[in-house]
Amino acid sequence: MYSLALFGLLATAASGHMIMNTPEPYGMATLNNSPLDPSGSDFPCKQRSGVYAVSKMNTMAAGSSQILSFTGSASHGGGSCQLSLSKDKEPTKDSKFKVIKSYIGGCPGAGAGNSGGQNQTFEIPAGFPSGEYAFAWTWFNKIGNREMYMNCAPVTITEGGSDDSVFEALPDMFVANLAITTCKSAETIDVVFPNPGAFAQTAPSVEKGNPTGDCGTAAGGPPSAPVPAPAPVAPPASSAPAPPAATSQAPGEFAQRPTITMTAFVTVTGVPPAATSPAASAPAAPSSGGKSPCTGTGLLCNGLFQFGLCDHGKVTWQNVALGTTCENNAIVRKRSVAFRG
Repeated sequence: MYSLALFGLLATAASGHMIMNTPEPYGMATLNNSPLDPSGSDFPCKQRSGVYAVSKMNTMAAGSSQILSFTGSASHGGGSCQLSLSKDKEPTKDSKFKVIKSYIGGCPGAGAGNSGGQNQTFEIPAGFPSGEYAFAWTWFNKIGNREMYMNCAPVTITEGGSDDSVFEALPDMFVANLAITTCKSAETIDVVFPNPGAFAQTAPSVEKGNPTGDCGTAAGGPPSAPVPAPAPVAPPASSAPAPPAATSQAPGEFAQRPTITMTAFVTVTGVPPAATSPAASAPAAPSSGGKSPCTGTGLLCNGLFQFGLCDHGKVTWQNVALGTTCENNAIVRKRSVAFRG
C-alpha cells in the first residue's frame, strides 16, 4: 500500500509544473520540470548535464504557422510567456535572444489553478533569416512563488531572409525573478512585458500588471532627432543670376575647384516589401494603444522614421536607428559622398 502511494506521489511530481513538448527541447533525457534556479546559475536553458544534446532538429519555415505544446498539469493559474530565438546554438548568459511572440495571460493554460497546459500557435516572422537557432520558451507563472521557467530547443529556419534586419528589429527577451536582475513580477497578475514586440497576443479577461525593478525599456516614444535635409534655396525672383566675374590667372596657376557634396540613401536591409494590397505600403498613423491596422505581413514604413512588422492585421511602430530612414518598406542608411568638380 505504501509503495502504491509513493508511486502515485512520484508520478504526480513528475507530471507537475510544465515542460515544453513541441518544439522538442534539447537534452530531453536530463530535462526536469522545475523553474530556473533563483540564483540564475542555470540561466539560460536550465544549464545541466547534456543541456544541449539534440534528440530532434525542429524545422520551421519563415512565415509558417507552428504549434507550441506542453507536458504537465501544474499551470499555476497561467501567466505570461515569450518565445525567442538566439543565433547561439549553445547559448550562454551573454547570448542575445530576440522575441518572436509574446503571450500576455493565458499561457501555458487559461484556467484557474493547475488546469494543465494548452496548445498555442505562433509564426516565424516572414523575412526572418534562415539558419540554425536556439528556440526558447520562457514563462512567468501567475500563482505561486515568483519564478521564471525556461526550456530551449534546436530549430532550423528555412525559406527566410538573407540578412539580419528582421532579427535585429525584434525586442530582447524579458528576464525577471532571478538574482541576475532586479526585475520582479507580482503574484496573481499576468505580467505585461515592457516591450512585447509587434507579435503579441493578450488573453481575454486577464488580470494584467506591470513588473517592478529594472525591466528594460518600453517600445515606442518619439523618434530620434533626425538630421534635417537642407531646404532648397530658390534664386531671387527679381533678377537673373549674375555671370561670374572675370579673373586673371598666371601661367601654371590653377583656379580652386568647388567641392560638391551629394547625399545618397543606400538600402542595407534587403527585406522585400510584403506582397499585399496597396494599403500595406501606406499604413495609418498609430492608434491609441500603440497598434494600427495593416494588411498582409512583412516590414512596413510609417513615414521616414518609424517601421513595424504587420502581424494578424496589426502593427506596432518602432523608431528607426539614428542615421537611417524607412523607405519603400526597407531600412536605408544615409551616406554622403564628396567630390571635386
